[in-house]
Amino acid sequence: MKIHTAYIPDAIGSIAALHGQYYAKNWGFGVSFEALVAKGLSDFFLRLTDDDLVLIAEDDQGIVASLFIDMHDPEGPEDVARLRWFIVANRAKGSGIGRKLMARAVDHVDRLSEGKAWLTTFAGLDAARHLYEAYGFFLFAKTTVRHMAPRFRSKNSGAILKPSRHPNRHDYAYPRLLTKQPARVRSACRTTCETPNQNPLG
Repeated sequence: MKIHTAYIPDAIGSIAALHGQYYAKNWGFGVSFEALVAKGLSDFFLRLTDDDLVLIAEDDQGIVASLFIDMHDPEGPEDVARLRWFIVANRAKGSGIGRKLMARAVDHVDRLSEGKAWLTTFAGLDAARHLYEAYGFFLFAKTTVRHMAPRFRSKNSGAILKPSRHPNRHDYAYPRLLTKQPARVRSACRTTCETPNQNPLG
């Protein structure tokens, strides 16, 4: 398995597809979610700088995992890195690739962001939560993300049905950030959570 540190052809489409497939199956998210992931990735690559981190894992069948460190996230606090678009395809789970990407990401944050970083995820993603916590991230905020809740169409009437529950977004911070800038990060996360056109995952 090869880990690329720069854009490769089909990266945006493949990574967006991995997110779309996983969250459609497990959360009922549809085209709007996958489109937001693709747009976010496109915007990131177009403003990519030397201190950002791109990690794209590829096997003989294609892209199987990704993780990005966005050093200049326009929605986040200044001088605080954001961990984004971390996902591992089913066929690569158990291979250790997720830990390899996380180790490189944390090293990057320690060297270039003075250990200051944050990320967002959803409640119920236990494997991801354990991995984040294993590398030193701590949960510091929870928000119900109503605008990303899936909607279902009744087979009988065609009416749009409201979901029985809304996904809960969890915000994590890398330890040094909690003591240095907790208020700034909470403010930025709250803004992102409440902005309907933002991607809550990544």
